Amino acid sequence: MFKSHLHIWALSLAVLFSPSLVFGETAAQGGSGEAVFSKSPIDPSDPGKSITSFKTGDHIYALLRAGKSWKEISKKEGNFDVFVQFFVDGEKITGNNITLKSATVATEDYLVLDIAPKPSKMTAYSNPDIQFATFGEEKFGPQKFTEILGGLTAGKHTVKVEVSYYGDAYSSGTFEIDGSDYKFYADLNSEIKENIAQNRTLPPAGRTDKALEAKMLELAENAGWKNIETLYIKDKDWWVEQGVGRHMAAIIAAQADDGSYFYSVVTFKQNQTLTGWGPLRLDHTGTKIPILKKNLGGSGSGGTSTGSPFILFRLALALALIAAGIILLAKVLEKYQDKIGGILQPLLNIKALMGVITLALGAVFFVKNILVLSPLADFLPQAVAVVAGLYLGLDLLLKKPAVPAAASEEVAQPQVSEAAAADTEQAGKAEQSSAQMAKKVSESATAGVEKAQDLLAGKRSKIELLKAYEVPLGAAAVVLGILHLIAGGVPLF
Repeated sequence: MFKSHLHIWALSLAVLFSPSLVFGETAAQGGSGEAVFSKSPIDPSDPGKSITSFKTGDHIYALLRAGKSWKEISKKEGNFDVFVQFFVDGEKITGNNITLKSATVATEDYLVLDIAPKPSKMTAYSNPDIQFATFGEEKFGPQKFTEILGGLTAGKHTVKVEVSYYGDAYSSGTFEIDGSDYKFYADLNSEIKENIAQNRTLPPAGRTDKALEAKMLELAENAGWKNIETLYIKDKDWWVEQGVGRHMAAIIAAQADDGSYFYSVVTFKQNQTLTGWGPLRLDHTGTKIPILKKNLGGSGSGGTSTGSPFILFRLALALALIAAGIILLAKVLEKYQDKIGGILQPLLNIKALMGVITLALGAVFFVKNILVLSPLADFLPQAVAVVAGLYLGLDLLLKKPAVPAAASEEVAQPQVSEAAAADTEQAGKAEQSSAQMAKKVSESATAGVEKAQDLLAGKRSKIELLKAYEVPLGAAAVVLGILHLIAGGVPLF
């Protein structure tokens, strides 16, 4: 009697804690789902009989049916995550979220899952209503699954796939795969990656802030980014960590040294201070994610692009430094006159003008960097440009502007009616007022120029002392100009 009751209790406990004893392996804790596996794409309305044994070289597709709609399970109309896990030989290898974004998908009771699909028949990443988790260049789903299968050792393996919601499994199933070489799936993984790259677009923009984007662009270039195609803000707002700081992510797309294109998620941060926020700094650069150039226009952000005027000014500054350096090195280069005379002599003919241009470009960049709160960015090339420009362009800078002679001849006025005369007098007064205003502006500008020239004239003797340092100054200008041209904004101070 006692043994009989003991057996009943043991059976009850087994049923309670092991529902698979009753429902079979495809039963789930959250519902009575099932899994169907196939060598060809599965039609949810007619999935056919499940295949449970595969050979290496077979394409593999799955359909996980939950037993009730995702809407019933989640109590949501859409935009929620289900969790998919991938096991090999009883060990969990990977697991991640798949986001069901639309109300239409929420009403379905199944999830179509490509395991090792033929790239031309892969549907996993083409449906905008179903989004697979992505970390850098790695995408969950068939890309990850084929990577795992491609790394298996020779022999037979058991694979289990399960989908759950908040810890409750709603569908799960297993299949076996056997073979002496799993390289087929490693090659398939490469094809899938290439397929993804062909269709990859930039993530959407979160907000537009031209001033902040310009500052981020400046910091990125100072950190060594080259050939930037576009930069825009990814986050909708700052992420604030009280007492520590705040951060915001941006997307930067650029051309690599080999001519290909990529983008990264780049995080910018400000530390919290007693009075607010500290200076913006580039905090972290994510993985380089390959993307085709034709797909770079997908951000829709109107973000900051390298086509901006300051990028052209940066190029101009580099070229001006090189030209000014060659002029300053004229005495050293005279011995090579027969080889470089075609370059040297034309530059010497515009020595003063080249100096003024170099000075202006150096000053423009210095002012721009102050405005974006980065006064030390590119400090050395700017300083050399200002010094070399002052020295080379001194005579032109001190040249007094020509003052046009005032017209002295009186012009005979034709006789007109009184009304016409009144209109003419009114127009004359307006013209005279405009002329007087223009004259005042001109006089103020002239006065300002004269004051600047007087100040510069007082420093002339000191500036001319640079003659003794023409060669090292010229060498510095050429070297910094070349480095600035190649590095594209690496801070040189």
